[in-house]
Amino acid sequence: MRLAVLSLLLLTMASVVWATPQAASEAYKDGNRLYENGDYRASIEAYQKVLELEWTAPELEYNLGNAYLKNGQLGFAVLHYRRALKLNPRYGNAQANLEHARSLTQDVVSEDGTNRMEWLSTFRLGLQATAVLSVLFFLSMIVLAILRLRLLREKFWALVLQNMCGVVALLFLAGFIFEWSQAHDDSEGVLTVEETTVRTGPGDTHTISFKLHEGTEMELLREASGWVEIKISDGLQGWVPEDAVERI
Repeated sequence: MRLAVLSLLLLTMASVVWATPQAASEAYKDGNRLYENGDYRASIEAYQKVLELEWTAPELEYNLGNAYLKNGQLGFAVLHYRRALKLNPRYGNAQANLEHARSLTQDVVSEDGTNRMEWLSTFRLGLQATAVLSVLFFLSMIVLAILRLRLLREKFWALVLQNMCGVVALLFLAGFIFEWSQAHDDSEGVLTVEETTVRTGPGDTHTISFKLHEGTEMELLREASGWVEIKISDGLQGWVPEDAVERI
């Protein structure tokens, strides 16, 4: 009985936390309707209202990416596809559209990538999915604890069960910590202006090294006086104006 009450309480809390506010839901529907009508600029404004209400989801970021791409804003399209994948690393449509958007960018860089942990995306579930599985595992641990009490006479099997639960618990904890760190990592960015010059230092007086164009993805190293030091995947580094880049 207590287990059922606890399960109901956890599910109720989850539904409250993840429920979409009414205003955000209406703005999201408006964005979808405007997009279907071909008014991409207005749909972007509607979707941005949802973000201003501090609600987001992979589908919202994906739709924003589509709207920006249709509106000819390649940099913001790449940005929001990346944000969708940050929330749900296994979002196939977002990955496919991101690859399409990347094929339209002007700057060609190597495929090494700035994120050396990118191969892990194959195994990642996303922060919310990991949280849900962690709750389910917590509930199963309660059930197993009850079973363990009944197996006390069989000390060997009780010990095996205890060790297995401990290992699985550590794996879930490590997975949740990793997903949380990935979701809050803002060390990567996308160039959202049409073109910018990359300089050797933070300021217009420094020498121009090369130019970059919208949609280029980069690692953000440090900030200074309204400038940010960046590194693209082929190893080139330099400084660009801070307002030319949006963090993922």
